[in-house]
Amino acid sequence: MAVDIDEADIFVLTQNLQKCNKLTLNVDKSLKNISQTSSQSSRLFAPILSRNNMLITLQRNIESTLNSVASVKDLANEASKYEIILKKGVAKVGLKQYTQTMHRVDDMLDDIKNGNEKNAEFHGIMTHLGNLIGQSENELKTYFTSILDTIPAFDPQINLEKKLPFPYYEDTQLVELTWILDYFYNNSEGSFIEKELTDNRSSKIIASMGFLVPFVKRITDNKNAPYEQGSNGISNYTEAFIGFIVSEQGLLEDIYSQYPDLKQKVLDAILTPVLNSYARLVQANIKTVESNIENIGLYSFELVESIQRIIRALRFDPNLQKNDTLSSCLGQIHRLSKLLFKLVQKLTILTKFQMIMVLLKQL
Repeated sequence: MAVDIDEADIFVLTQNLQKCNKLTLNVDKSLKNISQTSSQSSRLFAPILSRNNMLITLQRNIESTLNSVASVKDLANEASKYEIILKKGVAKVGLKQYTQTMHRVDDMLDDIKNGNEKNAEFHGIMTHLGNLIGQSENELKTYFTSILDTIPAFDPQINLEKKLPFPYYEDTQLVELTWILDYFYNNSEGSFIEKELTDNRSSKIIASMGFLVPFVKRITDNKNAPYEQGSNGISNYTEAFIGFIVSEQGLLEDIYSQYPDLKQKVLDAILTPVLNSYARLVQANIKTVESNIENIGLYSFELVESIQRIIRALRFDPNLQKNDTLSSCLGQIHRLSKLLFKLVQKLTILTKFQMIMVLLKQL
């Protein structure tokens, strides 16, 4: 039987095609199996990968926490060393070391505030350091006051009579006062220590001048007795005030040499309460003169002279010269002088009349 060649080729091709189809079906089946296996693997590995990522994050957090704890511990140890020094007080450790330690605590607190350590772990240290600085500044203020108090209130009349200078601070004390002022003006509220200085000095001056007040208040022993010139203490009281003005100018020259722009303001704050006290006493004496001008009217001239001396002593500061209470005193005295002048005119006329009457009787 003869075989057609074309049919033979078709038969072979058909068989090959069938084999290819079968092979393709097997490949597709294998790919499906692989896909299913991959999906199952993905489902199995997803929790593992998630867990692994969580562990990595946890590790990072733990490392960060350990670093924070180490940083907090280091800062706490450093702060503790400084606290031990500051708790001893200025008198024990010395002013220089005390303020240097305060500077270090200030710097540490600034570093924390301005650095990256802004998490909750550092809040406690920041609070503690802030409290430590506050307590140390109070200690420094107390020490500052103790230096100022080494010169207590005194009777200036004794110094005036003996021609002795008013008590003044030692050079070492001036250095310490300057050192403390410098700390506050550069690291804290300057007004905090400034007010301590002005209040202390004002009260000391007023208390010292208080020794002379009884002699100023006494004008005459007897209401009906005429005033004896120079018997009242207003001249000595004025002399003492001028002495304190000069003394306080010298003090501020010594301790405010680094802050020349503040000297005048501080001096005004010291002298204004003293000036007001002086003016109130003068006002009281003016009222006394007004109530008994016939006998003690001449005393008003001593008041005028005393106030003019004070105004001349304050020529370095026009604001103090224009003090309201002092200006009021001048106004009252000027009115009193006019009354006194009119009284003198009346007395002069009366005296002349009496002389004429005597002459007429003799004729």
